Amino acid sequence: MGRPPRRRGRPRRRRAPPRHRRRLRDRDRGGEDLDPVTWGGRRGYEGEGRHDEEADAGQIALVRRALVRSTPLLGICRGHQVIDVALGGTLVPHLDDAHGAHRGSGAVESLMVDHDVELAPDSRVAAALGGTTARVRSAHHQAVDRVGEGLRVVARTADGGIEAVEHETAPITGVQWHPEDRGADRTHLPFLLSLLAAQAAEVSRAA
Repeated sequence: MGRPPRRRGRPRRRRAPPRHRRRLRDRDRGGEDLDPVTWGGRRGYEGEGRHDEEADAGQIALVRRALVRSTPLLGICRGHQVIDVALGGTLVPHLDDAHGAHRGSGAVESLMVDHDVELAPDSRVAAALGGTTARVRSAHHQAVDRVGEGLRVVARTADGGIEAVEHETAPITGVQWHPEDRGADRTHLPFLLSLLAAQAAEVSRAA
């Protein structure tokens, strides 16, 4: 007897385990909130999402190691907040954003909102982007509150929210917005990465 004919057609997609599906959803939302324990806050705040203590600890350690080793580092959105918390700063646990200045609503693709930021004229970010104002895209419900040790605020929104920080002596920069988003100004991410590359070259020359 011959073998039964093989069924042809599109292969079935294997579903990720529940834990990984949760992570994919959290990535789409912009990442998990930092556990408030890391910055002296309390759980149970409005809009609280899932926390990943292991990721928090690893990313905070990475920032502190970058500071010690003068490793160039760029933090985006959650990464911007991680930089602040790693250096002793705190967060606003939930923004009252009735006017949609920091995030949209509804489906994932609707969360990003465009808004302007004012950049400090003498900042590295302003030099990289070529001006003191920038049109950026954001989607966040938390923000930097008290700034961590050695950091200075270099960008704010019209309502005073902190949108970017730079370390005073180390090549560490954080931006609250998403330069990598496909709807963002296409020049911003290359400019910020060029800043990172220049800082890396400077560190290498000084070594």
